[in-house]
Amino acid sequence: MDFPGAAEDPEQRSFIDPVWLQQWGLGPENALDYFALSPFYDKACNNEQCRMQGVDPREGLLNLTGLEFMLVELPPEMSFLPPGQPAPAGPQPRRLFVIKKQVRKSPSSVEVQAIYYIMEGVIYQAPTVQKLIKSRLNKFTHHLNNAFGEAGLQPDWSFHS
Repeated sequence: MDFPGAAEDPEQRSFIDPVWLQQWGLGPENALDYFALSPFYDKACNNEQCRMQGVDPREGLLNLTGLEFMLVELPPEMSFLPPGQPAPAGPQPRRLFVIKKQVRKSPSSVEVQAIYYIMEGVIYQAPTVQKLIKSRLNKFTHHLNNAFGEAGLQPDWSFHS
């Protein structure tokens, strides 16, 4: 269930399953199950082996090597409310989940391949640091060129005229 016009670049794609979200909701206990429905998930991963064997992935994955998906533990969400507005009573549902695609080499060694996040039920792949820096440099260069263009349109002046 990709959004219309999703590109082939995984960083330009997203996934949402409103029916699943309506039926099950989304929380830390089922975020990986929801992620497993997306095209980002690789069914040949160790998570599937644990699932088929009925083993808790949090324990079983440590004993396996190879591809796995891991839910990142995030600190409690903070609500940013306007001054004077009281905070809602009780715990609020989490709206952001982060999942790492990683290759486990040993119980204590992993190599992160990609990072995904689920925001308000929509799954995205996070851009790489290289793509973020390239994007920022392109934006900076664009604005710098515009500034030089504007400066060139100004009349010449000097302190002596």
